[in-house]
Amino acid sequence: MPGRPWQITNTSSAGGAATASEAAPISAGVSESQLRLRSLQVSVAGTSAGTAEAVIRDGGSGSGTIIWAANFAMVANGGGHVEADNIDIRASVGNALTIEFTSGVTSATESVNAQGDIVPKGYQEDEN
Repeated sequence: MPGRPWQITNTSSAGGAATASEAAPISAGVSESQLRLRSLQVSVAGTSAGTAEAVIRDGGSGSGTIIWAANFAMVANGGGHVEADNIDIRASVGNALTIEFTSGVTSATESVNAQGDIVPKGYQEDEN
């Protein structure tokens, strides 16, 4: 059965990279549990043209293995976004789950929002 729900969010200042992490579950009774991402929203908008990459990492910011990525090609005064609901992306047992942009875009603001829960290792949803 899914455990405690979690939510993370971050919006960068112009030119900065947005990043948000949920720490690995470490309390009693969850040593064989893992973080599960259920909903994701990432966006970038600004006045300068450029490219941006949003990633999900199995681990900490800047160092965890990239397990999902989306690339944005922005025109001046433009932007882009990705929204996904009812997904099932999991961190390895004992790892944080991080959603972040790999770098900032000049004059652009980046946002990351994610919601999920904690599930036992190997947990499968009941299809009935």
